[in-house]
Amino acid sequence: MVKSLLLTSFATWLSHHRTNSSDDLLGHLAQRNCLPQPYFVLRQLPVDFFLAPQLVLTEIEAKKPDVILCCGMAEKRDKLALESRGTNGDLFLETTANLEAIAADLPHTEISHDAGTFVCNSLYYRLLEELRDRNSKAQCLFVHVPLIDETNLEAILADFNTIIRRFLAAQTTEFVIPSYDRFLKPEPRPKQRLASLDIKTNTRQLLRESR
Repeated sequence: MVKSLLLTSFATWLSHHRTNSSDDLLGHLAQRNCLPQPYFVLRQLPVDFFLAPQLVLTEIEAKKPDVILCCGMAEKRDKLALESRGTNGDLFLETTANLEAIAADLPHTEISHDAGTFVCNSLYYRLLEELRDRNSKAQCLFVHVPLIDETNLEAILADFNTIIRRFLAAQTTEFVIPSYDRFLKPEPRPKQRLASLDIKTNTRQLLRESR
């Protein structure tokens, strides 16, 4: 049975943000055609404590992915950060992913035990809680992404590509993952629309339901 992957990113939330590095990262991966098949992409989640988890949970219910890889921006970090846990006050839930194996020897990746106190952490905790309560075999990992520019783009992309490979390797050998050489030297291809959730439509629906 072929397994599936769900990737998520956030939109901007402060006036000085031109883009969100988590969404930039997924955009570059898509342009280079190096995402594994099959996959689903849920881009530019609203930075909202209620809406972000609800939208992702809705997508999980619809697509039933086996692996969930969420991304968020961390302006003050200079490496990719694999978050080990999500917290809710004094409570915390840990990912079942083997972070040491995933991060081994990656020069621009580190393991973090503090996902912060903002929406990224809230989303992570909520997803881990839901997977636990459902007794699901799916794995979830949150990755904080530093700001990306021309000086670190290739290094961050290379590490993240390896993170995806290693994370999936623990789940199945049936993913179709493009080669590393192709990742570094992408072939031109026609533009195509990514499979994604209509954020505006679902946001309006969730707001109506929450009233």
